[in-house]
Amino acid sequence: MDKIVFIKHLFLGNFEIFQFLITNKLISPSSETPEKMNSLHFGAMGGHVSIVNFLLTFLSKDQITKSTSSGQTALHKACSMGRLEVVNILLLQSGNINLQDKNGLTPLHLAASAGSHSIVQLLCNQPGIEVMLEDVEGDNAEDAAVKASKNGFSKLASFLTRVGYVQTRTKSLEKNCIF
Repeated sequence: MDKIVFIKHLFLGNFEIFQFLITNKLISPSSETPEKMNSLHFGAMGGHVSIVNFLLTFLSKDQITKSTSSGQTALHKACSMGRLEVVNILLLQSGNINLQDKNGLTPLHLAASAGSHSIVQLLCNQPGIEVMLEDVEGDNAEDAAVKASKNGFSKLASFLTRVGYVQTRTKSLEKNCIF
């Protein structure tokens, strides 16, 4: 089976065709492109909930959390494209929510850059989220939102400023308190 045809059906969300290809073993759900992108990465980017749910029944935990050659997981991809429903699903399956890609970008950085307020809020409510992680340029998610504010995402930048302040202040208090 030609991988390009497979990827086309996957990205376009042709669930019936995709399901047929996988269940009849015409292609493996863990097939990868040269950039190490698997079917879950493409399903997450396309926001195809039915395809993502279907794939989760076939893929191992390692395959679900697999990074591309750029270091991005399916969660990174869904966040960068503003795919809230898929992000919700992947948060239940994914490993490290703070995983940084080769540029130091986390799913939170990518959601902030995309101006996806609902995904940023969802991620900020996850246990263990690190709002102040910096990418290779020294920018945190708040900085990414500020840069994106040029595209009208200023409310998002304000929200992340408050979350970052609270998280930084809480960590500072924890370090200085004796329990």
